[in-house]
Parts: sequence; structure tokens; C-alpha cells
Amino acid sequence: MTTKRAGKYVSKMPQQVLFTLCNQLEINRKLPSNIIKQLIQPVWPKSTPITNHHTMYIRVKVKRMLPQYRECNGSYDTFTRLMNDSDLLNGIDDDFDLDDDEAYDLAREAWYQISQQTDDSNDSLFSFIDYLKLIASRAKGFVYELASSVPEENTSKELIGVHWQTATMRANFEKFGMYISLEMMKRGINTLLWPYVAVAMYNEFRKICICVEGFLVGELRSMYLFISNFLDKYSPG
Repeated sequence: MTTKRAGKYVSKMPQQVLFTLCNQLEINRKLPSNIIKQLIQPVWPKSTPITNHHTMYIRVKVKRMLPQYRECNGSYDTFTRLMNDSDLLNGIDDDFDLDDDEAYDLAREAWYQISQQTDDSNDSLFSFIDYLKLIASRAKGFVYELASSVPEENTSKELIGVHWQTATMRANFEKFGMYISLEMMKRGINTLLWPYVAVAMYNEFRKICICVEGFLVGELRSMYLFISNFLDKYSPG
């Protein structure tokens, strides 16, 4: 109980688990939450449920370990020596900040995982919202907004879209937003069949950059208004 309350209950997570997580991320370029839970379950306190908060913290730690893992060239013994004194193995609840790239990757990866689920879509979406709240609490400049339908009488609001923006995206809009393109990709690339949408611009190198991205229920006029209002609210510069 003392260890748990100190936030140190995975500070001595067996090196094999961390090595396996790094290997999974390196090979598959992603680290699904179900894989994280499956691997850490044997070393996790039985009285402590593994939450979305924990999986995000572990994912961030593993991503930050990846450069050292690559230096080991697949050698577990070398990995163990490098990681023993690393502050990356401190308690899972220790405070940390996310940089812009980490926030961007986490938001996209979280949506990818949610959109591939085949169970109840509403539960999946609310899990994703909780995840965005956690990212926003750790990443400076990260903002998001949810689009909800107007409820009819005796009905509740329904979630119909979500957008997010990092500090880098906001800077892109302030620098290159004199001409923008709004487009929705309507291919069925996820089980929810929600189009991916982004506001794209050219930067000074004539390369595509974006200032906001997300997923909306369909290509509707109200959805384009939601994008425009989001930019007006969160990118006033």
C-alpha cells in the first residue's frame, strides 16, 4: 500500500517487460493498449486496475526508451545495463510533460485504436475523450473540442465529432493560414465510418502542413462550420 500510494508500484517493472514493449513498438510502429495491459498484468498489483492513464504513461515511457533500445541492437543484456539507472523507470504516476510531437502521436494513435474497435461505439468514443483530457493536462498548447448534435425533445446530446490542435498546428495557422484547404476523407478506413478531416496549408518550403485535424460524423455544412469556429476560438492569432 505504501509503495502504491507513492506511485512507485511499477518502478521495478521487470526489464523483460520493458524490453518486450520496446520491441513491439519498434517492429509494429504502434503500441496498442491491449498489448500493454497484457504484458504488464503479471507484474501489476492485483488490487490496482490498469486504467487509460496508466497505459498512456507507460506508452510515453516506452517511446522515450526507444533510442536507447535501438543502441542495444536487440541485446537484452545491453538493454538491462542501460536502463538500470534510467529515470524512465521511476514511478508510473510521476509528473511529466508531453512535448508537441508526443501529444500529436498519442492523439492519433488513440483514435486509431478506438476506431478499430468493434464493440459499442459510444463507449469507445467516451474512452477516447478521457484520453484527450489526459493528453491536454500534460501537453502545453494542446486543445480539443467535441461536436454534439442538438437534442430533440426527450433525447440526449449525441457526440458527432472531435477535433484537436497542438501548439505547432496553431503556429502553422498563424504563419501560413492566408490560404487554407478544408477536405474530408470519406473512405471507410475505420469501423465507425467517420471521415478524417484536416485543414491543410503550404508552408515556406511548399510542403503540406496542417493546423487542425479530427474526425466528424459526415461531410455536412454544420461540420465545416464546426471546423471554422474551432479555428476562430483556439487560433485567434
